[in-house]
Amino acid sequence: MINGTIKYGACIPVIEQPDAPKLVGDSGFIIKHLKRKKILGAQTPQGFQYNKIFEAHRIAWKSGRHNFADDSELFSLYFHPVYTVLGDRNNKKITYPEDLKATL
Repeated sequence: MINGTIKYGACIPVIEQPDAPKLVGDSGFIIKHLKRKKILGAQTPQGFQYNKIFEAHRIAWKSGRHNFADDSELFSLYFHPVYTVLGDRNNKKITYPEDLKATL
């Protein structure tokens, strides 16, 4: 990931999803059955050239845009696509307090 960040300016680890992804409409019905190999989950940590990710946050803040899934979405909006490398299933994301408890 570090090498990808140095070479491309941004790099994040991604993993394949074990579940069959579905696109669901507002009605609650499946609209489309997505291909599992094309739907990857972004992991952390994510790598970015500091000056670019800082500038992306600055531009977004000034324009009133504050709702991004992660920094890779923000970076790709203002600069260029983000390079990916294979992540690790053992890299568990900690978002909620109960996630931390599950890893202990």
